Amino acid sequence: MKRLKRSYRTTGRDHLARAQALLAKEDDGELVYAVLELRMAIECHVYATAETYLDELPRKPLGKWQPPALLKELMRIDPHAATTGTLSFARETAPGVAGNTWVELGTQKRMALKEVREVYHGLGHFLHIETVLDRADGKLRDIKQLRKKCDDLAARLVDIYSATIHNLKMGHTATLECLVCAKPIKRRLDGLKEGESLTTE
Repeated sequence: MKRLKRSYRTTGRDHLARAQALLAKEDDGELVYAVLELRMAIECHVYATAETYLDELPRKPLGKWQPPALLKELMRIDPHAATTGTLSFARETAPGVAGNTWVELGTQKRMALKEVREVYHGLGHFLHIETVLDRADGKLRDIKQLRKKCDDLAARLVDIYSATIHNLKMGHTATLECLVCAKPIKRRLDGLKEGESLTTE
């Protein structure tokens, strides 16, 4: 029997739920495991976003496992890849002219690149024991600070994973056939400069 793949979104919610359970114990010894679960929840969020661009992103960048590096690649092809936005529509009163009554379909929530960098690497510091020099200088890890960071991030991820819309992207794209392998190559035209060359892998 073929095993069905779980979505990154579902997996991310599982990691977040485990992190919340660990934080609820209020056991300082469990914090390091909560950090791991929260970081994996971030990874799942960014990986789920990357899957939306499978038909536009070269294969090589998809091998990047660190969320900041992958998100940076996504923003190279779509500057809005890490942007939160609300989708609404209105009936046109004339061609190209929207009426005053708008209907909101939902909001897609994403973490900005700067936020991903700060929380992902910031928490990563706590996954390691203090160095000999740090201990000698009295630079011990601040457990209260770590717990607050974890609580704040968990709340942020709950908000992100509760978004009513996900895997949505918009933009002008063009598709052409590769002259070598005949496979379709899809790239977005937004921000593409005249005469600029594109590399595919």
